[in-house]
Amino acid sequence: MATITATTPVAQTRYLSIADSSGETFVVILPPDYQAETERGQMLSKRTLVPDGTMLRTQVETNLNRLWALEIWLTYSETNLVVEFEDEDGKVTKTVKFEPKDEMSRAEFLNRLGQLPPGIVYEWHSCVVDIVRDWAVPF
Repeated sequence: MATITATTPVAQTRYLSIADSSGETFVVILPPDYQAETERGQMLSKRTLVPDGTMLRTQVETNLNRLWALEIWLTYSETNLVVEFEDEDGKVTKTVKFEPKDEMSRAEFLNRLGQLPPGIVYEWHSCVVDIVRDWAVPF
């Protein structure tokens, strides 16, 4: 019997330098395994062939923001991201932070992610696709 040797995915750290100009805020991203790829594929499974001139193109029906949130969750390991929301007087009214993945439920993670300003989520997702290049163009 032949044995195949595979390497264990290694978590990689990326910094949210646009959202945090100090360069201190990081996200740790773990490349996906086959189970994660399969779950992601479920969101992209509703496809239709659409005529486009003399060719057919594939149209995928999905909510891109939900896809990105799922991709962030599937690759999430940990982060030191803390977002404080202030009112017009500069008083902190809400704080959103994240525990390591093994200390948070998926629902709690997605709830907190959903409270963030879109620009932070978009930058976080760009860190994900920097590591998981196949996810950069989902269709």
